[in-house]
Amino acid sequence: MKRITIKRLRPNRAVSLHVPAEATLMVARGKAWLTSDADPADRFLCHGRRYTAVKAEHLVLQAIDKTVVYAIRYPEPRNFRVGLTAFWKGQIAAPAAPRSAFGGG
Repeated sequence: MKRITIKRLRPNRAVSLHVPAEATLMVARGKAWLTSDADPADRFLCHGRRYTAVKAEHLVLQAIDKTVVYAIRYPEPRNFRVGLTAFWKGQIAAPAAPRSAFGGG
């Protein structure tokens, strides 16, 4: 399950973000300036525009003139995805329930 964080950034304020690979930042409202340590080109993001991190990155996001509402979608941990698929295919046994769950000791 992917986790999404929604935040607000007041005008002329900046926030420092450390995001993992494949995380996506989207501006839902307002205009923002984005700088990444992985990319020498700065970007301007406005309503509906996205930036997806290619690798783990340090981003700086700054609201340009009005309050910016932005969302970050974090990717699923890869080991969770692989483990769940293997479980459903019967390659991994389900964990045993503790005896106390059945009223026993």
